[in-house]
Amino acid sequence: RDGSKFHPYFRPKAVKGLSDYSKMSNKLLEFLSNRNHPCRINAEPLDTDTFPIVLFSHGLGGCMEMYSQLCAQIASQGFWVVALEHEDGSGAFAENDQGDE
Repeated sequence: RDGSKFHPYFRPKAVKGLSDYSKMSNKLLEFLSNRNHPCRINAEPLDTDTFPIVLFSHGLGGCMEMYSQLCAQIASQGFWVVALEHEDGSGAFAENDQGDE
């Protein structure tokens, strides 16, 4: 993990999106933004000749943070995990690579 920078487990905007989508209080979920993400951010890939890939979709009402523990566990077994974030309105929250919702 990049210990020099805080990376929230859930982006604050994703917590708001999940709160709006689920009709739950934002106060109930905001602790998710106060926790540091447990995975290495921008980690270098292992030097290997094979790259087994798992394509993961969070499904209806989800967002990329909801399954980060599962994806991390799969990755720890030597797989590259590509986790999509759907920008079609089917998720609780999504933003593109420029940070636009």
